[in-house]
Parts: sequence; structure tokens; C-alpha cells
Amino acid sequence: MIIFSAEYLLRLWAAPLLYPDRSALKTRMKFAFSFYGFIDLLAIIPFYLPFLISLDLRFMRGLRLLRLVRLFKLNRHSSNIRMLGDIFREKRKDLVIVLSLVFIILIIAASLMFNIEKSAQPDMFPNIGAAFWWALATLTTIGYGDIVPVTNWGKFLSGLIAFLGIALVALPTGILSAAFTEKIEQAKRDKKAEKKEGYKYCPHCGEKLP
Repeated sequence: MIIFSAEYLLRLWAAPLLYPDRSALKTRMKFAFSFYGFIDLLAIIPFYLPFLISLDLRFMRGLRLLRLVRLFKLNRHSSNIRMLGDIFREKRKDLVIVLSLVFIILIIAASLMFNIEKSAQPDMFPNIGAAFWWALATLTTIGYGDIVPVTNWGKFLSGLIAFLGIALVALPTGILSAAFTEKIEQAKRDKKAEKKEGYKYCPHCGEKLP
């Protein structure tokens, strides 16, 4: 905590060096409310709250787990993690389409299974919400086995949903892996161009840097 606190105070004190054209107060406030500054603050504030507030704050000890959010700062040191973030931003529309399709299939599967199994297993399928849990476990190919269809049509639907789950899991995997491979190849081409032509490319937008 001493190291974390000292680091936070030093970063706060040195914040004006990032923006010499602004006032010290504004730059320090900008750092304090920035993403990484907020992570640093969340990591240390649970330790100091019991000293500042004279209440029974034993339940606040769980907030010390917030120190783990400092792991998010590792992405500034890894180009591959930054690349993965760029891929998620570029492919977010494709991923949203896949997730929407999965949600629609979950709703349809839960509704069908409820109507098929409600007479045979009213305790296992009392409503569509309970059937939704079965659909989620089946579509994601986890299959806990706590809710199992017993009718023939229910078993058929369960097998169909399990098969669709395998195909749907492969969709986002293929989208991300193809984009990651494309990014790696682009990075290699940019490095070759930098050596040959003497200018650099932006790792995020791919444009030439001055």
C-alpha cells in the first residue's frame, strides 16, 4: 500500500508535465478522473476508508480486491493487448450481430422447451425463465445436467440446440482470430515499410506518421 500510494501521489504531482500549457490544478484533475488514475485510486482507497470514517466498515474489506483492477494497467505495456482491444473495437458490430443471434435462439429454445416439457416435468420447467437456464447451459455446451428433458421431442430439441451451440461458439472465434491474423500481418508489412522507406505507421489507424 505504501508503494501504491506513493506511485499515485507521484503521478498526481507529475501530471502537469504532460500538459505544460494547462494549469497544474486542471492537469491533476484530468489525471485523477482518467481511466488509469481512477484505477490507481480504486486500488488504494479501500485501505484508507476505515481511518477516515468511524463506522463499522468490516464489510469494506472486500473492496480491497479492487487492487486487482491495477491489472488493467498492464495493457499499456503490451502491444498485443492493445492490438486485441483494437480488434474488439473494429469488429464490435459483427460481434453484436452474433450475440443478438445467440440471444434470439436462447429465447426461442427456452419457449419451445417450456411448452414441450411443462406437462412431463412441471417442477423442472415451471416457467420460461427456468427453461432459459437450460437453454443457456445447453447452447454454451456446458450441460450441467441439473435440468434434462425426458420427452422425445425435448431430447431432439436439446440435441439440436447443442449442435447450434458448437456452430455459434465458432463464429466469434473465427471473427476474432481472422482479425488478429490480419493485424499481425499488417504490423509485419508496416515494419518492412518503415525499414525500407524511412517513415512509421500508426499501430491503431494504419496511417503514415510524420
